[in-house]
Amino acid sequence: MKDVFKPTKEKPDLPEEMQAKWQRILDAFVEILEVRAAAIMKFDPPRLRVFLSSKTPENPFRMGDRWSLHERLYCLKVLQQKSRLLVPDALNDPEWEQNPAVSLGMTYYLGFPLIWPDETNFGTICFFDCRDNKKATQLESMIAELRELFEGDLQMITTTQKRENFLKELLRHRDFLRGMVAQQTAELKKNKEMLDERVWFDNMVSDVSAAFLNLPPEKLDEEIARALTKICRFYRVDHCGLFKVFKDHRQIHCINIDQQGTPQQDLINLSIAHPENPLTYSLRLVEGGEPFNFSAPEVFSPQPMVDGAAPEKATKTIHMIPLRIGGGQARHMIGLFYQGIINEWPVAHIRRLRILGEIFVEAILQSHAHERLVRSEKRLADAQRIAHLGSWEWDLTSGAFEWSDEVYRIFGLQRHEFNQTYEAALAYLPPDDRALVQEELNKLLASSNHEFALEHRLVRPDGGERVVYTRGEVILDANGKPLRIFGTIHDITKGKQAEKKLQQAFEEIKGLKEKMEAENIYLREEIQLKNNPPNHVGSSNAIKYVLYKIDQVAHTSTTVLLTGETGTGKNLFARYIHDKSDRRNKNFVNVNCAGLPPNLIESELFGREKGAFTGSTVRQIGRFELADQGTIFLDEIGELSLELQAKLLKVIETGEFERLGSPHAVHVDVRIIASSNRDLEAEVANNTFRKDLFYRLNIFPLTIPALRDRKEDIPLLVNFYTEKFNQTYHKNIKKIPVTILNALENYDWPGNVRELINVVERAVIVSDGPALQLAGQIIPLAVGPVQEKISIGAEPEGTKNLAEMERKHIIRALQETGWKIEGEKGAAQFLGINPSTMRARMRKLGIRRPEPL
Repeated sequence: MKDVFKPTKEKPDLPEEMQAKWQRILDAFVEILEVRAAAIMKFDPPRLRVFLSSKTPENPFRMGDRWSLHERLYCLKVLQQKSRLLVPDALNDPEWEQNPAVSLGMTYYLGFPLIWPDETNFGTICFFDCRDNKKATQLESMIAELRELFEGDLQMITTTQKRENFLKELLRHRDFLRGMVAQQTAELKKNKEMLDERVWFDNMVSDVSAAFLNLPPEKLDEEIARALTKICRFYRVDHCGLFKVFKDHRQIHCINIDQQGTPQQDLINLSIAHPENPLTYSLRLVEGGEPFNFSAPEVFSPQPMVDGAAPEKATKTIHMIPLRIGGGQARHMIGLFYQGIINEWPVAHIRRLRILGEIFVEAILQSHAHERLVRSEKRLADAQRIAHLGSWEWDLTSGAFEWSDEVYRIFGLQRHEFNQTYEAALAYLPPDDRALVQEELNKLLASSNHEFALEHRLVRPDGGERVVYTRGEVILDANGKPLRIFGTIHDITKGKQAEKKLQQAFEEIKGLKEKMEAENIYLREEIQLKNNPPNHVGSSNAIKYVLYKIDQVAHTSTTVLLTGETGTGKNLFARYIHDKSDRRNKNFVNVNCAGLPPNLIESELFGREKGAFTGSTVRQIGRFELADQGTIFLDEIGELSLELQAKLLKVIETGEFERLGSPHAVHVDVRIIASSNRDLEAEVANNTFRKDLFYRLNIFPLTIPALRDRKEDIPLLVNFYTEKFNQTYHKNIKKIPVTILNALENYDWPGNVRELINVVERAVIVSDGPALQLAGQIIPLAVGPVQEKISIGAEPEGTKNLAEMERKHIIRALQETGWKIEGEKGAAQFLGINPSTMRARMRKLGIRRPEPL
């Protein structure tokens, strides 16, 4: 609305003859359209005036009538939107039912804007009726032509007024112009010079652009120097150079200069740092991109003095024009050097020189990029040649098949020998490999997987066969249709040959190894058993058998169940299994299940989160997590509750558990060794120990013999612990009487090794001399029952020959597996040894499968 009320510039009045013409035309249109009234409204802010009105009797509008623009007028909206408006029936349109024309009976309205040539409003041409006038609506295009006719008249009178004003202005200035003839002549001369300069500049740009087109990189500097020479001669300066800004923004380095004479040496590197404010020039030139005039002494040291006076031809003025390529800070400059004083260069000169400088810099940057591209392509070609890895591309649209140089070398071809089609490439593949490649490519193009890789052969023209590894990827267009395939081909022939030789050598080594194991395994095992492990005292057959079984199972991850009486040292043997295993460098976690309170053992084993129960103020890592990648020893596992046994079973089966107070599973890799002095099979029968857990633990059972079953180890143990306690209590016991050893050997030792250690410790404490003295009486073992037991039963297990014990153990395993040696559930797998090793042991021990009855 504000734009409508804004007053327009003064416009010329319409001549009377033109008004009469408009009136005739308006009356004729009223008759043709059969409307009640027609008018031309003139815009006289802040009112609208009836400029012309049809001479029909029903016309309520009279020339000179005025309406305020604040009323809801049809014509006001036409003026606002500057487009035609049609109101078929104002009474049915809420927007126009309050229009002043409605009160005059004019409910139909068709109006067009009339616009001055300067786009300001003249007014409107409008037609009114008391009903919807279909004819006027149908002849709307004719009214639009009428509007164009009237606006043409407005254009004509405006032009006429301008012409008259111009003629008046010419007359007014005629005398003045006569006096300015001489001045205009000078201006024309100056304009001619500017035109000549513009022509020169255009020719210069054309010549430079043409010269740089397909210019070899080695010719670029020479061509730029030639162009800089032309600039020097045209602008009559001494030197013109192209400079590069140093990183510190305080110096610039000349990268090219004109060819007229030898340039001064001090024009090569110039300082652009102001002596008083080092950043003044830098900010204006580099960051602001502002051209700058320098006084020569400001940017480099003064010229040498000759007889106390400065040389006449010294450079006095330098003009630097920063060049920005791609925006940002100026990285290059074009400089003009002059022996005279030039305070300021014309803006047109600066603009044109900047354009030329940017052309030079663009050419230099493109040359550098081309050089980098050439070097990169060479490096890529060298890398492909060294790696025997070529690249290829197949345009599925045109069928073009492009190879890199290395692919030609792999195929043993020259470029002119290849037809560069997919079919031509397939011709060098053997038939089987050709079908394989075609099948893989068909799958690739038909599936959603856009990558493929396969190994195949190719045959060179000389008959040589190569093995290659081909990879490819499909590129799709915007519609998801395959457009082209690009990939690599890697010559792996030498690798395949080396792999084949390595496999052959491996098979030979494997055969020799199995043969040596079959012949020497027993000898090696005997040597190992003769060397007692650290902290294991004993040389009896019973203890040697235990150590032999430990050597068999230690390097596996199999669960081991140690059984035996209290005090036999099950925890010591568990530690020994861990030290012999591949997990020796990881944690060995000892858990005494009988020594932990029942309400805390679960959190000790599996850990807990903060707040899991009252008093749990911090997060705690459980023993299983602590033993991850290592070994956990569950001593006296028979003491666990049935509920905790179920959780332990889950850990053994899945390797996962949940901390108390956490729903998230924790995964661990733990080797489990368990021990119990209870008869777990009896506990299972009494429903106090889970059967499924027992079978999970009883994969490799190992019974630790009681001390009474290995009496021959007692002297060794007594000597070992006497020496140990000698050091502890600072004693000097050097002799153990035979009577004491006999007494100790005849004792039953219900507490086993632990009880023997206690007896020896007490004896060392009470012994004052060099001979060991017992602290109390040892009751001898009763002869009758023990002798009867030995005579009635078979030979005690601890005194059996090691080979015989091994023989019986192997026969028992063969019987349980139905004399199956190899494979799943075979005796070799059950015993944890190699099948060839087991056959060698069977031959050594004379074990043969019994003949069927």
